[in-house]
Amino acid sequence: MAVDCQLASQYQARPAFAKRQLRRRTALCVLVYLLSSAGVRVGAHGGPYGQDDHRLLQAQLRRDAVDMFAHGYDNYMRHAFPHDELKPLSLSYTDSLGELGNLNMERLSANYEGVALTLVDALSTLAVMGNASEFAWAVRWLSANLDFDADVRVNVFEVNIRLLGGLLSSHLLASDPATGPRLMPGGYDGGLLKLAHDLGRRLLPAFRESPTGLPIPWVNLRHGVAADELTSSNTAACGTFILEFGLLSRLTGDSEFEEVARGALAALWAMRTELSLLGYSLDVASGNWLDANGGIGASADSCYEYLLKAYILFGDEDYWGMFAEAYEAALRAYRFAGGAWYHDSDIFSGRPTHYQFNSLQAFWPGLQVLAGDVKLAADTFNNFLAVWQKYGVIPERYHYLTAQMHSTERHYPLRPELMESALYLLQATGNARVLDAAAAFVAGLNAHARVPGGFAVVRSVASMALEDVQPSYFLAETCKYLFLIADPTFLQGGDYVFTTEGHPIPIQAGRRRRPPQQCAAPHGDGGGSDDGRGGAGGTCAAEAAVPAALRSLRLARKLARMRALHGVPPIEGGPWGTPATAYGRGSSSGQDAGVPESPPPLVPPDWGFHGSNTSALQARLCPHLAAAGGTRVLTACHTRDAENDGACSGNAECGVDAWTCRRRVCSEHHFCVVPGRER
Repeated sequence: MAVDCQLASQYQARPAFAKRQLRRRTALCVLVYLLSSAGVRVGAHGGPYGQDDHRLLQAQLRRDAVDMFAHGYDNYMRHAFPHDELKPLSLSYTDSLGELGNLNMERLSANYEGVALTLVDALSTLAVMGNASEFAWAVRWLSANLDFDADVRVNVFEVNIRLLGGLLSSHLLASDPATGPRLMPGGYDGGLLKLAHDLGRRLLPAFRESPTGLPIPWVNLRHGVAADELTSSNTAACGTFILEFGLLSRLTGDSEFEEVARGALAALWAMRTELSLLGYSLDVASGNWLDANGGIGASADSCYEYLLKAYILFGDEDYWGMFAEAYEAALRAYRFAGGAWYHDSDIFSGRPTHYQFNSLQAFWPGLQVLAGDVKLAADTFNNFLAVWQKYGVIPERYHYLTAQMHSTERHYPLRPELMESALYLLQATGNARVLDAAAAFVAGLNAHARVPGGFAVVRSVASMALEDVQPSYFLAETCKYLFLIADPTFLQGGDYVFTTEGHPIPIQAGRRRRPPQQCAAPHGDGGGSDDGRGGAGGTCAAEAAVPAALRSLRLARKLARMRALHGVPPIEGGPWGTPATAYGRGSSSGQDAGVPESPPPLVPPDWGFHGSNTSALQARLCPHLAAAGGTRVLTACHTRDAENDGACSGNAECGVDAWTCRRRVCSEHHFCVVPGRER
């Protein structure tokens, strides 16, 4: 693919311009459009985006996506509305809000009758597809009829991403001067924002009554948090609030939402290990990890996603700092040494634990596109796509070393993450082969999940037996991303960041001024202390602690206690006498780097990214194809060696390896190599 380097040269010559542009970039990182698409090996054929054969395929994909959405939506409205989700096999409904995330089906509410969950979740897809009449009807119906005063115990994470995110996104689309007149020709009275504010207030007890600032995972929409409520949670459920809660504060002027979300993120970030890793399972009451296992997949995925997207939406450097550290740590500890797969690892030692793909990892290539690592994203996407092509859909877990499905987790719940990453890759590279991948997604869904009453979860990819449920996110995300792959017209109308539930948020909405702190008391009685700081545990106190927590290198005492809890000996300093967050430990091989103990001198400032030894990731810029001297910059963490052929006389002349993100060392043969591979 030919590459237009004109804009790249502007970025090189005008760093201030580049920084301003980066802060304005959309969730599709359009700057990465300049990169080559040679690494995307999707499908059996392809060519430059826009060729006649792919235009035909694109038109067919658009028709298919609209048809799939209409089939699922119409059946929901016919057989399930205003209940929560459709049961497509029995042509009935389920009031599932109290069941989401509730694997043991505990403490279910007897009198709950639904809050039109699927309609709220599908609203933004109606807008993206341009169905103005149905969107306007749905907005008016929800504004007049939806009531969250329900005696139902719900998962705070699920309510946030599906209901609160859906309401906020659709409110913004309905009120935006660019999209509102088309979607709401009769005018819009802000009813969705009123509903969102009411719902948000009902979720706040999960934060107010937590002793650590991490949200208690369950709350009753009418009665708040039960005295004996469960406190076991996970990283995703604690770190996936800042987009919706931050936006709600800026739209309503009620600062408490953003304060508690930032406080929760700060508390979670303070729990990271000396390898800068976050685990899966934790206890919100004590702030301790419940096990030592971590990765990028289920139970952690959307936390990584929101660190970067919060920076894109709000422009706050704190979020970038957290993301950059967490992302590089994940590449070191979780990326499989034998290829572009990812495994789980022990978060204290960095050693691999489970070599398996789980379907929620499929969001990762899309995140890598946003971070500028398009080549890495394409390689990983192709691995994940191969699993889909092997089975027709993807099983929940797959052992890539043995090329076998997991023995028990073989279901496919109509997840959208692979489609989401395909959309980002198409926008970043323009490679029409992504359309072939989308055609495979459509074919698999229609062949294995479509039934007369909608789309059903595949209970077993081995037998293709079905389960009687159509998740709301199938309409909110899966169909939306397939449509946008085929028809990106909506994206061309503005800059958006997509929530983890696929709800588009206009970038300008996140750049509104943060409201002043309200200093709510710990239990939210609206009061504050006389000095204006709030009581112990109040939201102002939590917010005041955020900058220190975000910038703290380590909470050594807490980490020592957690290591002792798991029988892990204390981790000494890194290979250069620094904390083990640099390049020495937690690599994908799980082995120490074996590099010199003394810090190397600074790399000479005349090579690397944009004429320095700074990586693209550190510079917060999407990497371009050629650095000084014509040597390719391959990934966001890559910095070049002093000599193009890799020859060296000392470690200072070696850069950072593109794929492992580890500092190379000068071997006994005087060539720069990845540590541990000197011989």
